[in-house]
Amino acid sequence: MSASAGAHQVTDGLERYRAGGELGTVVDVRTGADIRQGAGCDDAAHAEMVAVLKAQGLRPTEQINRCYFRSVYFREPGGVLFEIATDGPGFTVNEPKEMLGNAIKLPLWYGSRRAEIVAALPPPR
Repeated sequence: MSASAGAHQVTDGLERYRAGGELGTVVDVRTGADIRQGAGCDDAAHAEMVAVLKAQGLRPTEQINRCYFRSVYFREPGGVLFEIATDGPGFTVNEPKEMLGNAIKLPLWYGSRRAEIVAALPPPR
């Protein structure tokens, strides 16, 4: 995000963005080299983060197996839902790296809906 989006630096490593309106108009974004936005973690780090969330009075879910990674979800005090995901096992769990993207792969629990899901997809380019 940029100043053109209404941002200003609040403190070192924290930027604040404002939108018009009365409610839900402020977003604080942590920035800096120590932030791993969009990056996963291993199971040990996952467990550590869950312990920190619980210590802060939040209520994270149990770890959920998503086939290609494992997730924990929690809501921050303002109600925003966050996901913390592991890096592994990764997309090579059911096909070799060289074949990724050549076929539609679905988690086992979607097997019974395969025809419906595939029919809803746009044609390949």
